[in-house]
Amino acid sequence: MAPLLKPGDSLLIQHGVGKIRIGDVIVFKASEKLLVHRVVSRRKTGEGEILLAKGDRSRVFDEPIVMGQVIGKVLEALGSSGRLRLTSRSWRLTNYCLATLSRLAANSDRAGRTLSIMVRLIQLVRSRQLARAIGHRFRTNASRDTRSHRA
Repeated sequence: MAPLLKPGDSLLIQHGVGKIRIGDVIVFKASEKLLVHRVVSRRKTGEGEILLAKGDRSRVFDEPIVMGQVIGKVLEALGSSGRLRLTSRSWRLTNYCLATLSRLAANSDRAGRTLSIMVRLIQLVRSRQLARAIGHRFRTNASRDTRSHRA
């Protein structure tokens, strides 16, 4: 799931199926492995609901996922780029847009271009989030320093 999630990131996962939307990042079991991929499509069948997922940089969909394979949904990621709250309103919208781009990339002859745009978008969003976190930390420390000088 790079560049959104990087090796070494810690994930907060809501276990159980619950409500899974297009764009959600899920953990599921496939071929005796645990995978973390984005949901790009949902389909109802006679046996229940089937999810289609894929990694952000991948051009191929995973095998269809039945709800019994889903371990949970990623709520937060904490790593070197800061904390990502994937359940915030802005991230839900971003995730939906990324899922749409990802689905288009898999079905397009121009998949490479679409994927590179998507990867740049993710990197931009992550860098802005990191910049905001640093700015908040800086403002918090600066206000503490100001209070200590007044005393």
